[in-house]
Amino acid sequence: MKRTKQMSFLAETDRLNRLSEIGDPLERITYTIDWELFRPRLEDVFRNEPKGPGGRPPMDRVMMFKIVMLQQWYRISDDMTEYVINDRLSFQRFLGLALDDKVPDAKTIWAFKERLKENGADLELFELFEKLMEQQGVVTRSGSLIDATFMDVPVNGTSAATIKRSKKAASPKNG
Repeated sequence: MKRTKQMSFLAETDRLNRLSEIGDPLERITYTIDWELFRPRLEDVFRNEPKGPGGRPPMDRVMMFKIVMLQQWYRISDDMTEYVINDRLSFQRFLGLALDDKVPDAKTIWAFKERLKENGADLELFELFEKLMEQQGVVTRSGSLIDATFMDVPVNGTSAATIKRSKKAASPKNG
């Protein structure tokens, strides 16, 4: 299909601004969580990674962890994750990627997750994320690509049990 209209230099910015106006939940998470809090543990997990001669430099580890979080929230496979990151501006913005940045391939995503699992860091990092979200008064609820949401909850007086019941009641299985 031949494009008849020339794209503006500001087209990407205009589209991202529109997503912000509509209410991009990933943008909200970007500003809610200090993602650098995850870096020390991630660097620790990958500290002894074998380095051979040459090769490409590793992807930013915080960005890779954010990819794993996207997979959890939207329940998408490694192959689909690679595709969707290339396809969606909101995902690219969440990950801090520009249109001309390299997107990790499915194998890189898989290898990153395996390394986290081998070191037991996956559960530790997920728990830290949930703790940070609860401190900010936001509870995560995962679903499919089109219905992943973030719900505000009262910070004071909300117990972990209440939050878990809310999550369970809001799950697709329960209505």
